[in-house]
Amino acid sequence: MREKMKIKKIILLITIALSVLSLSLFASCGEGGDSASESVSGSGNVKESVETPSSSNEKISLSVVSKDMIYGDKFDIICFYGGENAVVWSSSDETVAVVDDDGAVSTMGVGNCVITAKAGNSSASCKINVAMGNYLPELKVLHLSGDELSMRVGDEFEPEIKVLFNKVYYDCEIGFSSSASGVVEYADGKITAKAEGEVTATFTGSWLDFSSDRLNKEIKITVKKNAEYNNSIVIGGKEVSSAAAEISVTPEWQGKTYPNEAEISSFVTVDGRVYPCEFTAENEDLFDIEKLADGKVRITANGIGNAVLTAKYVHTDGKVYETKIPVEVYCPTEVYRAQFDFCPTEAVDVAAIFGTQYAKILSASQGGKELKTEFNYIEGVKIAGEDTESMTILTNVGGFVFEDVFAYDAELTKDNIFDVLQLGKGDLVKNGYYILNSDITETIDFTSQAKSVYNANNPQNNTYFSGTFDGRGHTFKAKVAEQGIFGGFYDGTTIKNTKFVLEFSDKTESCGLAGNNGTFNLSGGSVVLSNLNVETVNYFKNSYALLGYCNFNLEMYDIFVNINGTESLPDYASVGVESEMAALFHYDLTSTMASNDGKFKGGFRNIFVVTGKFMPIACCYWRYGKYRYVSYAKNDESYLGDFKATGYSHIYTYCHVIAADDNPNKDKYFGTISYSRGANEGKKYAWIFKAKEDIKDGGIERYDSVYELSKKTDKIGSWSVG
Repeated sequence: MREKMKIKKIILLITIALSVLSLSLFASCGEGGDSASESVSGSGNVKESVETPSSSNEKISLSVVSKDMIYGDKFDIICFYGGENAVVWSSSDETVAVVDDDGAVSTMGVGNCVITAKAGNSSASCKINVAMGNYLPELKVLHLSGDELSMRVGDEFEPEIKVLFNKVYYDCEIGFSSSASGVVEYADGKITAKAEGEVTATFTGSWLDFSSDRLNKEIKITVKKNAEYNNSIVIGGKEVSSAAAEISVTPEWQGKTYPNEAEISSFVTVDGRVYPCEFTAENEDLFDIEKLADGKVRITANGIGNAVLTAKYVHTDGKVYETKIPVEVYCPTEVYRAQFDFCPTEAVDVAAIFGTQYAKILSASQGGKELKTEFNYIEGVKIAGEDTESMTILTNVGGFVFEDVFAYDAELTKDNIFDVLQLGKGDLVKNGYYILNSDITETIDFTSQAKSVYNANNPQNNTYFSGTFDGRGHTFKAKVAEQGIFGGFYDGTTIKNTKFVLEFSDKTESCGLAGNNGTFNLSGGSVVLSNLNVETVNYFKNSYALLGYCNFNLEMYDIFVNINGTESLPDYASVGVESEMAALFHYDLTSTMASNDGKFKGGFRNIFVVTGKFMPIACCYWRYGKYRYVSYAKNDESYLGDFKATGYSHIYTYCHVIAADDNPNKDKYFGTISYSRGANEGKKYAWIFKAKEDIKDGGIERYDSVYELSKKTDKIGSWSVG
């Protein structure tokens, strides 16, 4: 059945291809009882048949009519047949080539033969020509390192000798000769060392009718005196049965003891006499060697890694006898129970972590990858804040596996925070993981923060924030103007776990965090604000607690904004949208996305704003198109008067509404939008930060006072209300 399905699939594909190309059909090759077939030549010397069988399913054809092959080759012939009979393959001369039930041809010798496929009364054939080509056979002694062999008197070695031809190994007849007699013998496929000495042994292969120097292989055989080694390894007062010594870099770690030294001796017996060996070491910086009596040495670990001890004896006749003893120096490890804070620009505080100032980092790894270490600094760590992958650090006093790693690029303080975050200074793109480890209670002046810039054609001048700012629960006080603290956000930015206390400038439009949350929007990623507490000490008509531009890639979760200083502002009921007063954003560009085929990519969950008095969440006059966009909290619908939801109300977190024609508030609380056409031309619109029914805690809620909010909830994220 598999054969039939395969054939039918091939037939269908060929039929379609030939129909598209409008090519004439070619005759099948070698059909029994049919006229001589036409053929076209393929690449090389292969003649390919490209005929698709006729409507009669009983006809049979092959993919080639002839094939030139090199001895050792294999080749698959495709059979085209749609009938129900079984296809039977055969070879006219199996000493030249054989074929299996799937049409796979294997060469067996030099010559010509015919491969035939027969089904019922129909058959097709392909001529196979097998030659040696330009290849030359070569004799190979497998599993022998180089062209030399070292043996002891009495040793036996059984070499595996093959002829390599056309990338295939073949058996052959082997002849043997030696440059000197009496040192080695070759019989029954084995080399036997008979006496001490050196000889050149020549193997000669006989394969097919070839005669070539490449069928001769010379190897140098050195036979040494018969020797027997007696090695002893004593660790912790007990002799171990292992042929290797395993010792710890430290004798004690985390309340547990480990053997960090071993006593080793080695004796060699030559012609019945016993001789002590001398020791040398590779990677001897991993341990100290102390000579003891009776041919023993004591090794004491002082590093980690693998080394080799060489036990050597030089006989009076100058012959050298040696054996090797592997040594592994390991570092015992335990799991570190606390969080490990890591910054690549700072040396690891090994004294505090490992309990001694004498601790020195020997190696470090993350995710199975070795990291570069130098002077207790570690390079190459993949930094991801609290999501950083676990690390292992090994020292001369012991090792820890750090399962809870908090890695960051820089710690910000009152002394460096402005310089680090100021755009256009130092690195133009502020990409990294930045943290606060303490409160910044001194108000930092960010009113001179630069405007973000992005130009795909001139990237060397791009400037924006694209990293992570993690306050780790601390407070950050700042004075801000038009560009806020960060200037502008690129896709992938995250601001989290921070209480911002903001003072706004009264001289210009002012934004708390950034003038732009990601106008660039090039990478398809999101800008995330999460677990924030934003508190203002003042507020003006042109102040916006979070962003100047709220774009469609914004995600906000667990946000508590408490706006103080609105007492002096006029009531929104008297000034309306013309004032452009708003709580969180000036330009809410997400509103256009929410009502444009569902392109909004962000999300708003568990967002609560205290404003002191009623005002929208966002309100702007789009100067270029002369349209107004205004967005309200989901619990402020009652202020708007009569309206109805539009056809976009089901999309993501926004509810798009249109004011009733007789709504007295339509000119004051509603705006105009650019995509109004037809019956909606000139209508008044607004957006409400609602959420789809399946989004828990979605949208944005606004309250006049903290007390009013506290009746709803006492905690938002990690921030207490009240």
